Amino acid sequence: MRRLRLTLHDQKEAIRSAEQHRDKADLTDVEDVHAPNLLLFPDLQPIGRAFALVQPPSERTASHPEPVKSKEEQVEIIKAEGSRLRECLSDKEEKLRVTEEAGKGKDKRIEELQRLLGGMEQESATLRETIRSREDELCQLQKIREEGHQGQQRSAYKFT
Repeated sequence: MRRLRLTLHDQKEAIRSAEQHRDKADLTDVEDVHAPNLLLFPDLQPIGRAFALVQPPSERTASHPEPVKSKEEQVEIIKAEGSRLRECLSDKEEKLRVTEEAGKGKDKRIEELQRLLGGMEQESATLRETIRSREDELCQLQKIREEGHQGQQRSAYKFT
């Protein structure tokens, strides 16, 4: 609104100066009367005695908007979109199912490996205990043998 007022105000001044110019130069051509406005405001176009601000073609709204689609067309579009979304959902559900199954398989394998590891730890503890008892037994046998050698040496000294 403000721009329009300024434009009209500038128009009046431009027209006055143009009329003064016409009186001086005795011009009768309408385009010459509006020339100052066109120089100052290149987007202004004369329409009779008034001016209008003309938008560039890129900024104009379409004079023929897209035709409104019928309800059947809208229903078909919505059905197609629904079908596409159902298919997408189905694909995602399948991927989720496969991922869950893979996760369950991995969980089962982890439990099996943990069970095997527990059994190996138990077997390792049993073997360590067996080795320790055998080492103790070996030490006792070595002591008996040393005592036997010492006893034989004593008896050999007695007889000599």
